[in-house]
Amino acid sequence: LYYHIKNQINEFGLRKEVELISECDNKEISIGAKRQKLFEKAKGKYIVMIDDDDWVPYSFVQKVVEACKQGNDCVGYMEECNFANFKKKKSLISLRVKEWADNVGMFDYVRTPFFKVPIKTDICRQVGCKDMRFGEDHDFAIRIKPLLKTETFIKEYMYIYRHKEEPHNAKYGIK
Repeated sequence: LYYHIKNQINEFGLRKEVELISECDNKEISIGAKRQKLFEKAKGKYIVMIDDDDWVPYSFVQKVVEACKQGNDCVGYMEECNFANFKKKKSLISLRVKEWADNVGMFDYVRTPFFKVPIKTDICRQVGCKDMRFGEDHDFAIRIKPLLKTETFIKEYMYIYRHKEEPHNAKYGIK
């Protein structure tokens, strides 16, 4: 994933516009603490987090940079969700969504903005991410939504969630 994104940055000449940072461990710290470290490290105007077991299309970096140039608080888009049983589901992540829900319209999941979509870094830092091993995404989404006023929406599937069948405690580093 790291090299996939790095190749996009290089091929589209976006080295000055995009900072690629990562935070690796072996589930020694919570995902919430790891996300908070990334908020603190980031120097850019926007931040988006791509989990290392997920994927993005080859146009991701270029389209996100273009959307961020509009200067809105966040960027929304659609997400493809792939499950181990080969079922594909559709998700919408947008400021237009009032609250997280399932089976709304043509989407299996609708979500308010959170880490998977670009959000202005200064707004993310105002909210911060709690030291949680599970549910940090929804907690963050609830707390940041009132601060987000404007959105640029990309009418494409820009994030590919890849669900792994793994016991809950192992997946989240819970002993």
